[in-house]
Amino acid sequence: MRGPLAAVVLSKGPFGGMILVGLYSIVALGPGAQSRSADPPAHVAAAAPSYKNSFGLKAAYMHLFEQPRESHDPEAGEAPSSEDLGGFILSYERVLYRQWLSLALSKPCYFGPNRFDSPFEILLKFQNRFGRVEPFVGVGPTWNVRYFDKTREKIEGTNSALSFGLAFAGGFVVWLDNRWGLELEVSYNWIAIGPIVNHEIGTALGPTFAF
Repeated sequence: MRGPLAAVVLSKGPFGGMILVGLYSIVALGPGAQSRSADPPAHVAAAAPSYKNSFGLKAAYMHLFEQPRESHDPEAGEAPSSEDLGGFILSYERVLYRQWLSLALSKPCYFGPNRFDSPFEILLKFQNRFGRVEPFVGVGPTWNVRYFDKTREKIEGTNSALSFGLAFAGGFVVWLDNRWGLELEVSYNWIAIGPIVNHEIGTALGPTFAF
């Protein structure tokens, strides 16, 4: 036999045996053993990561509903009433309060047949995680710089325009492990452009990385 029990067996005399048994009890059942037994299993600790930052890259699609307006140059064509744009979204997110509240900064880039949109959004997001799924909703300001090609410039009367509005978003993240997830987002933007209001509905899908 080896270890403390072997020492007890090999001890001589009743007093020596009692002393060795007492030493074994202190080593085997002392505070160190209690703290070890109180530690959560490794898989339990890994199931609830405390990362506070994340980066995302999503493929994006946006459909624009535009109110009727007059063209600055009728010979160049009429102003469109709806448009479809495609692009991508770069995003950074910071947890503000545990896993319930976070601040998200998004930089979309959208491309159309005769325009390029470069918006920026700041969203306050509310979320909660249920196992691997983390649904969320968000709201915040958005602004956009729109650039037009030569043909569209004649219709709009300018080669670029700045607009402001409100952004609303909802969706969920499916976490594949503690760091990598797949995010699906549906958004609606209320955009005021002079006396008219445009409505934008978008979807985005892509990976996110927590750190």
